Amino acid sequence: MPLMPADFVAFQYAGERTPGRAPVPLRRRLADMYNNRMPTSKRLKTGIVEGFTDKEDAWKTFVDGHGRQHLTFAGKGRLLPELHLLGWLKFRQAMANALWPSQHHGLCEIHYIVHGKPRWWVEQQEYLLGPGMILVVRPNELHGGLHGVLDPCEHYWMQLDLRKGRNLPGLSVRLAREMSACLEGRSSRLFAGGEPVRDAFERLVEEHRSPGRFSLASARGILHELLVLVCRAMSLEDSGQQASTRSEQGVWEAIEKIRDNLVNPPSVAQLSALLGISEPTLRSQFRRKTGLTPLEFVTSLRIEKAKMMLRDTNMGVTQIASHLGFSTSQYFATVFLKTTGQTPREYRKAIGVPLAE
Repeated sequence: MPLMPADFVAFQYAGERTPGRAPVPLRRRLADMYNNRMPTSKRLKTGIVEGFTDKEDAWKTFVDGHGRQHLTFAGKGRLLPELHLLGWLKFRQAMANALWPSQHHGLCEIHYIVHGKPRWWVEQQEYLLGPGMILVVRPNELHGGLHGVLDPCEHYWMQLDLRKGRNLPGLSVRLAREMSACLEGRSSRLFAGGEPVRDAFERLVEEHRSPGRFSLASARGILHELLVLVCRAMSLEDSGQQASTRSEQGVWEAIEKIRDNLVNPPSVAQLSALLGISEPTLRSQFRRKTGLTPLEFVTSLRIEKAKMMLRDTNMGVTQIASHLGFSTSQYFATVFLKTTGQTPREYRKAIGVPLAE
């Protein structure tokens, strides 16, 4: 469900022009989105945006190592002109200042999660991803990581230029437009993928990493295969949505009840009885929509709340653990380390907040 990060408007970007419209600074769009989402008593003044223009971009000084691996193919490094960018990364630790708000004019972005549970947002919707999930970001949509953080994960991504009138080489104009309509015409953005999607991404990256004879033809064939797999996954999700409207609504209601009672969340049995949905159906639909089990979802929400408290308050680790319903501060620190790759104190130090306790 929609949830805007507390520092959502705090970054400066150049404005971009939308055809037929005057350019709107991205900063102002972020401020408008944030202020329209929050209650009046909590809204930030637009002027606050000006005070956060010095956020560090972690990628400027990034080097592989320390549990972080990263590959990107763009410009002259790409094999296919229609493939604007192709990337892969595997991070064992969270990386602050890595995913600030951005948008890509005319480009469709496709992500596939191999491992991890990163938390991203697109426009005014927050997404909790999990292994095997596909996230599609349509052209010109604002998106980023929650609080600008790239959570520990392994994932592939690519950017494609599918604007009307631009064909995908090797496909007919009609088929290229059908694929473009499939990727850009759905209201949903999150879909279940699977091993075939991962395998196609892996082979596409390998062709770019070690190009040889016929690599261009091979890469193009893999790209077409990958697009077919993604479009089919999206179509399956659509048919599943039509057949399970009631249970889907139950999942969103369950999520809201968990959010409202994070310290002492309702059990699956309690949610099942309250919503009139069988436990197996609730568990299945919950994982389908969030990529997580209900328990994993509760833990993820608690950790995200803990990040906010570590960043925005001077509360100690023990206080935060108690406030969020963890049995002990040691257990909280263990879960936090497993989820983010850092202890609470290391996380607080990494984002430049004075250590408490």
